[in-house]
Amino acid sequence: MEEADILFKNTFSPTDKHYQMVFRNRIFGSTNLQAILLFGACGILLLLVLVPRLIYHQPLLDENNLSMFVVVLVLTALSALLYFGFPVFSSRAIAKNRKQQGLGRMSFETSFSDDGLMVHVSPDDRDQSAAYSDFTRVSTVSDMLILTTRAGQVVMLGRNSFSKGSEQELLAFLKQKCPHIKIR
Repeated sequence: MEEADILFKNTFSPTDKHYQMVFRNRIFGSTNLQAILLFGACGILLLLVLVPRLIYHQPLLDENNLSMFVVVLVLTALSALLYFGFPVFSSRAIAKNRKQQGLGRMSFETSFSDDGLMVHVSPDDRDQSAAYSDFTRVSTVSDMLILTTRAGQVVMLGRNSFSKGSEQELLAFLKQKCPHIKIR
């Protein structure tokens, strides 16, 4: 891609925290609404099991509600593990793998032109390109933008890391190039 063709340019070096946000975003979406609903449902079920027992001064656990209590407890533990644990373990695995390979922290230089975008990954020194028609969603999460493709791949951009163009100009450009894209 020629320098004159570049409309937007972004250089971003994500941390472990950024990778965790990407994993969480891919599982629960940008609003984390599903996680809130799952925790809420588990909490309500737990209250439905325990509150009547407390009101009527009955033992909290007996053979009638033990199975329900165990199911609710397991669902709560699994949802917490999925929300808190998976992104942390995944980002740590990426960092450990890169360290074992002798590679440092990754840096992404993303260039946007009229034809598509090109991502240069350092220190791996590799390039990946994508057409705008491949992208389905742009999520704003903390200090980054996450562009997601139909195949589930993501491009991470720093919201304040534009050396050419701005976040608002890029979002307007993406809406024009791919009217089907969802911006959250």
